[in-house]
Amino acid sequence: MDKTLLVTNGCSWVYGDKLKKPEEQNFTKLLGNSMFKQTCNLAVKKGSNSRISRTTIHWLLENKDRWDDIFMLIGWTGAVDRPEFYSPFQKQWIPINNWNIKGDEYIKTEEERQDRDMAEAYYSLHWSELASFWDYYSNVLLLQNFLKSNNIDYYFFRSFAFEDPYTRQHYGYNSVVQAGLDVLKGLNPLVTNSEVQARTPMTKHQYSDEDIWNTHIRQEGIPKNWADVIDLELFPSFINYNKTFQYHIQDNKRSDGLTFREIYPTHPNKDEHRIWAKQLQKEIEEL
Repeated sequence: MDKTLLVTNGCSWVYGDKLKKPEEQNFTKLLGNSMFKQTCNLAVKKGSNSRISRTTIHWLLENKDRWDDIFMLIGWTGAVDRPEFYSPFQKQWIPINNWNIKGDEYIKTEEERQDRDMAEAYYSLHWSELASFWDYYSNVLLLQNFLKSNNIDYYFFRSFAFEDPYTRQHYGYNSVVQAGLDVLKGLNPLVTNSEVQARTPMTKHQYSDEDIWNTHIRQEGIPKNWADVIDLELFPSFINYNKTFQYHIQDNKRSDGLTFREIYPTHPNKDEHRIWAKQLQKEIEEL
């Protein structure tokens, strides 16, 4: 690798949420130590795909003198869109995040209550899976084409699944929307996830994000030639769950004897960041 500066961006998985010292223990730092001289991590907790593309382009345009030294590594978040808007009153970008939806007993501040109420309104009234996929697709295209047009070396990966691969539940919205998605996929919305799992226990080879994506292609919501404009060599996990960060750590057994998949949803621990750093180094060296 002839590049000296690793620049990364993503959501909480790239930030290193739940690590005691994320700036030292997350995979971006581990990868930087083994392959580069310097690192710069732009990721934040609860970051959206819109934020990833926006802040990456902003940072690059502010640092044009370093383009020749940069290798850009992007960890896209799941395809649940997390819209953001700019507040002229607060003078900052305000995200609407699906993980802000929680019961009153978990609300500690008025700000958290407002965040929860905004998220509930958005995901129950305005969210759709198809629009969510288009948000993901469009932001990937935007950043990919910016990097290619400016000859900036890069590699993309997806942090986690479009849906929870162990229950097949999507993230962050109410049961009415979930029931509609189940019907879309030919599932019985009256059957609980525990009943489904008891009848057909899932293995790591049974889940496919591609099935969800292809449903929308068949319904003509996504063009059948979508892959013509995505460089899948540099983004192999775009719809392939078996190439994601989550897939590579899901069978890791933790200190309590449980695997990552058994306690999901959660964030990767220090060992799992180490696993992913080694996997990414292998993939980047093979480019």
